[in-house]
Amino acid sequence: MGGRTGVGWRRGRVGLAASGVLLVALAGCSSDPAPPDEPLSYLEFAAEGPSGPVVGAYVLQGELPGNEMRSFDTLPFRDEVPAPGEVAPKMRISVADAPEGSRLTCRISLDGRVLVENTASVPGPDVECVAPPTSTG
Repeated sequence: MGGRTGVGWRRGRVGLAASGVLLVALAGCSSDPAPPDEPLSYLEFAAEGPSGPVVGAYVLQGELPGNEMRSFDTLPFRDEVPAPGEVAPKMRISVADAPEGSRLTCRISLDGRVLVENTASVPGPDVECVAPPTSTG
């Protein structure tokens, strides 16, 4: 019973066919994400002032990221986050133990373009940066 008429041959053909379908299916899947329709924009939150401990926080409000608040506790500070859609970023900084007359600055930029920047002397009120709602991309 040689030849290609037995059950084993049929199983072999089915196995090869299934392998081919699996390879075609896997070829369509890639670990790389699909390219975005629009280039992704980035927001930069930055704070400068006397080195040392601070109380600082920023929030990214917008369509896709929702409301995401992060804090930081040292200066200088810089963080860059993706910003798809429309965003309304805010930032607040305060220091407790800085030499009198020190300058404290916050800045929010979108793709390198400064949206808002504020500077104040210490001691004084918290320094805030509040950018208007801005479309990205």
